[in-house]
Amino acid sequence: MSPLPPPARLIDDRKTWVPLLMALLACFALMLPLQLFTPMHSDDYAYTHKGITWAATWKHYTSWSGRLVADFLSSAVLIARSHALAATVNTLAFVALIGLLWWLPRFELSRSTSFASARARRARPWKSVHSFALLFLLYWLGNPALGEINFWLVGSANYVWTNVLHLLFLGLFMREALEAPTNPHTRPGWSARSVLTLMLAPIAGCTNENTSLTSLLLMGLVGLYVLFVRDGGRWRVWHGKLLALGLAFALGVAALLLAPGNAVRQKIYILWNKLGWDERFLLHFTERVPLALHHLGLVLLAALVLLLIAQRLRTAAARPQVVMGGLFILAAVVSLAIMVASPVLPQRSLAGTLVYLLLAISALLLAWERREDDDSARRVRPGLNACTAALALVFALSYGLMLRAYHQVAEQNAVRQQIIHEGMARGDVYIFIPKYHWLPLLRDESEPFSEFFNDEMMSWFEGTWSPIRQFDVSGPYRTIEQARAMLTPEEQAEQQAMEVWGREIRKRPR
Repeated sequence: MSPLPPPARLIDDRKTWVPLLMALLACFALMLPLQLFTPMHSDDYAYTHKGITWAATWKHYTSWSGRLVADFLSSAVLIARSHALAATVNTLAFVALIGLLWWLPRFELSRSTSFASARARRARPWKSVHSFALLFLLYWLGNPALGEINFWLVGSANYVWTNVLHLLFLGLFMREALEAPTNPHTRPGWSARSVLTLMLAPIAGCTNENTSLTSLLLMGLVGLYVLFVRDGGRWRVWHGKLLALGLAFALGVAALLLAPGNAVRQKIYILWNKLGWDERFLLHFTERVPLALHHLGLVLLAALVLLLIAQRLRTAAARPQVVMGGLFILAAVVSLAIMVASPVLPQRSLAGTLVYLLLAISALLLAWERREDDDSARRVRPGLNACTAALALVFALSYGLMLRAYHQVAEQNAVRQQIIHEGMARGDVYIFIPKYHWLPLLRDESEPFSEFFNDEMMSWFEGTWSPIRQFDVSGPYRTIEQARAMLTPEEQAEQQAMEVWGREIRKRPR
């Protein structure tokens, strides 16, 4: 078939991208209200305090963490002290992540590859939007720590913003690797895309420990395939470009893993350090991995079911996506196994494994999209439609409950701020604020944001020397009186005693 003439191609592209643009805007519109309702909390105060100066960045790198990219970006946004800016950036990062999950496997493999002798036909726009929607729903409902990963700004910087950079690089690298030049004897030529990929490589490598290591192994497999399978083991000039990209990425990985701060932080985990490697392996693979698979159950099940279905699409056009889907499932397994070296495995640390599983799903959905006239693809369509509709209904319930709960948290935060400012005006020695009370959520374990409370950094952020303490509440509150009415007599007496003691200390000569 001859290629479309320019006007027809423009119309055809518009038919594809306009629905996807609408899907991206819908995703943005759904996320922004929740981001605006989410107050500063947890380590947001500490990373505002850290700043982005070279001295502060180096100190943090040598005393706490090698995640230069995440730590710098979170502080860069937080020091602006604009909640609207932080919410908008976080929302854009979320939309970009879902978009990149959809985009990454959607490229044409070189005609010279052994398993793709012909280009697949363009998928219909509604199928692309369907795949995007399914990825969004699975990310939302299958996320083991939705609140901490997406609505805590520092958490989002570590697990969303970094994955955006990581997936962008990985997608560009795979396009560079799997698109062979038409003339094998010509120089590869560093296109604008090649230069962008090279510049992005060390940044993407210095994002997150398990995903960076896993992708480095994945890139190695792709490079070996290109060299020994596709190109017959003969070194070509463009292999040097792939090697340069891999080395640049490995440089970022080295900066991440060899940071002095990692060794300092490791000393905190005394009990873990006493375990031998045999005990660590046993603990990880018998206790932590089964629990992680439980938290990732929905997405893992979807990936395996789609992989089984895709095996029936035994055509040259579908086979590359099936292979790619299997490769990303393998990457998910590796990313989880690598965590054996970590002293802890909180649910938010499963974000990388979740991303690889969703990449596998994206590739397998692409195999379905491109088999428009295949009988097996037609038989799959009703099942996918039914699953998507069911997930959409569950999402509607989840989103509605979260919107209500986060809106109430925003109201409670206003009360907390009022208490702090009134206490500062009175010169209180201690300022006591109520904890947040969460309304019921569909998944109480994963949908709230982090409840870690850093009183010292919060006092610094608010500009007071008075320590800020939290007290328990038994229900929701909208006024200071409602919050304080939930104090027990013992708690009231304790607060009064602390205030009296603090005032006595202040009166003593120094």
